[in-house]
Amino acid sequence: MAEKKIAILQPKEVDERAAALASWLEQTGADKVTVHELRSDDIAGIMPEQLMARLGVEEIWLLSSDTSGVTLVSQDARERLDRRLSNLTEKERAELNIVQEILFQNMLTYHFQPIVRVQDGEIFAYEALMRSSMGGVDPEQILRYAELTGHLGDVEKATFLNIMEWIQQNAQALGDRRIFINSIPGARVLPEDYVAIDDGLWANAEHIVVEMTEQTEADETKIRAMKRRYEQMGIDIALDDYGTGYSNVANLLQYMPRFVKIDRSLVNGIETDETKKHFVRDIIHFCHDNSILALAEGVETSGELQQMIWMGVDLVQGYYTARPAPLLLPEINPDIQREILRLHQEYEDRQGQIVFGADENGHLSLDMLPRSDYSCIAIGSGADDPQEIHLVGRQGMMVKAHVEIASGFHGKICLENTSFTSAQENPCFELGENCEVQLILLGPNQMERGGIRVPENSKLTIEGNGDLNMVVDAQESFGIGNDLESMHGPISFDQNGYVRIRMNGNRGVGIGSGRGGEVSISHGCYELSVNCEEGVGIGSFSGVSHTSLDDCAMEVSVAVIRGCGIGVMEGTSYLKLRNIDLRCKIECREGASYGVLRGACYTDLFNGRLSSSLRGEQVTGIGALHGRTDYHQERASLTITGHGKNALALGGYDTDTDIDIFLSENDIEINTAMQQDTLALPERFHIRRSRNRFIVNGDEVMHAMEDEPAENGIKE
Repeated sequence: MAEKKIAILQPKEVDERAAALASWLEQTGADKVTVHELRSDDIAGIMPEQLMARLGVEEIWLLSSDTSGVTLVSQDARERLDRRLSNLTEKERAELNIVQEILFQNMLTYHFQPIVRVQDGEIFAYEALMRSSMGGVDPEQILRYAELTGHLGDVEKATFLNIMEWIQQNAQALGDRRIFINSIPGARVLPEDYVAIDDGLWANAEHIVVEMTEQTEADETKIRAMKRRYEQMGIDIALDDYGTGYSNVANLLQYMPRFVKIDRSLVNGIETDETKKHFVRDIIHFCHDNSILALAEGVETSGELQQMIWMGVDLVQGYYTARPAPLLLPEINPDIQREILRLHQEYEDRQGQIVFGADENGHLSLDMLPRSDYSCIAIGSGADDPQEIHLVGRQGMMVKAHVEIASGFHGKICLENTSFTSAQENPCFELGENCEVQLILLGPNQMERGGIRVPENSKLTIEGNGDLNMVVDAQESFGIGNDLESMHGPISFDQNGYVRIRMNGNRGVGIGSGRGGEVSISHGCYELSVNCEEGVGIGSFSGVSHTSLDDCAMEVSVAVIRGCGIGVMEGTSYLKLRNIDLRCKIECREGASYGVLRGACYTDLFNGRLSSSLRGEQVTGIGALHGRTDYHQERASLTITGHGKNALALGGYDTDTDIDIFLSENDIEINTAMQQDTLALPERFHIRRSRNRFIVNGDEVMHAMEDEPAENGIKE
């Protein structure tokens, strides 16, 4: 309702009803409502426009002493109605009289058409379709004349009250199925009728879906109020006739219903109309991306049924599956049900199986995928597939699909400006068994919800000058590697761009797997962030992990309860560092920047900068918290800052620790109740020709130096 000034005229004995009406009018958009007490003879002979001018309003409601309410509209509206009525033919006037009698006598009846779930061919719900007990008038005529004369509210009231009474009387036959009730948001119903309707909705909420049938563009304020009303009752909304008329994108975004009914004009002949296919695919994809069930209405042929199911609709309705009937149909025709089950199984079999279709140069444009029926790209499954493949996207276009690389594939896959998001916590890229894949990055590339799976007997090399941004949100997850119950195959990075991996969830590893494997990184820049209860930046949860970093820059940030920056939770870590700039920040209860929690840690650093910032209850910068530590450092810069009750800089709580530092600069500052930066025995802690600063709890600690200071200026 557009904002307006409204007057309510009432005799003294109905003041409570006037107050309720005024409150309702204000809630539905009136700018100002005033109440006036006067007798009916006070307005006798006064034209509506004169009375509205006298009161300074645009609309008048006149209440009588009984329960009826009459709206006295503006003179312009009356004149428009008179003009409409004067243009009616004699036949139309006769139809109008019949419709008025139907409405005044509540002679509306209903037929029920099944809405079928494609997953199992069972009846999910029924749509209540309006009929009348007086022949010769169809539902379209009833709505037409009701709108013409301002009686859509009477249709709305009768529809809800009649069907809810029917539900009460047929609860056993209905079972746990639901009834779709057609509603016109623009129809005005009196407050006392709203009370009766709401009482019925509360009592039958589990059986009702309100289906919005737009006759006019609905007011945004009224839509929001209506959504809140049904949400409070736990009633779902369906948007009818989507794709035509007022059921457009704007209304879809406002309603965000539980069901979208794809209009029959789009369904009709869709199996031979490519334009309709593209449009309907986009509707279905939008629905599924937003947890909306897509319902195809007006399905009248086997071809239409097949096409709609193959495109992924959730529900179907139409003459082909079942016609409307005055009594509930308990099930659809068994032959049709078997056809639905077969088509849905074909959809499931085809889902995720788009065979690679490159041009003669091995290029596949991802622009086609948002309009396809599939969620997966299969590479290497055909004998004639090329061994160098280019997947080309464009910035801002996210493809909801994952890539499956067939077992035994040996070749190159180029990613150029691609963005993938995977469904159901699957990897975005999945190598088959015994694969050797060179993944070449060109331009910015993105992966969400899933990473790259590399089975134990396969090998992945990442090259190129492009970037890769990866965000994985899952309970148990990995970025590049394998799941937490498996080992991963050799993973090599020889690229010159940026690789950024962010892990969120319960347990996760950025690069690596649950049970170990090899990771080799040379060149490029890397940012890894792990925000899990348990997590590892690079390495594994158990087993043996071999990690080699050379000529690269890397930042690792780990916020966990238990975990490691680079290493293994429980097992053995071999870490080889050459010519690197490596920084790790870890916040945890129990953890190691570079090392293991329990097991053995062997770390070799040559020429570069290594830093560790750690905070936690039981933490160490380099080494095994519990177990064997072997650390060798030469011609490098080491910086460690730590805070924690039992924080250490080098090694862990066992004395099985060997430390050898040569020709280096070391800056270590620890605040800890341990009162030491390492528990390594003096005879197993060797520092030669290095410059050192060791601070524990604010005091400098002197570790014994061996040999003379270096001639290149590095001193004690």
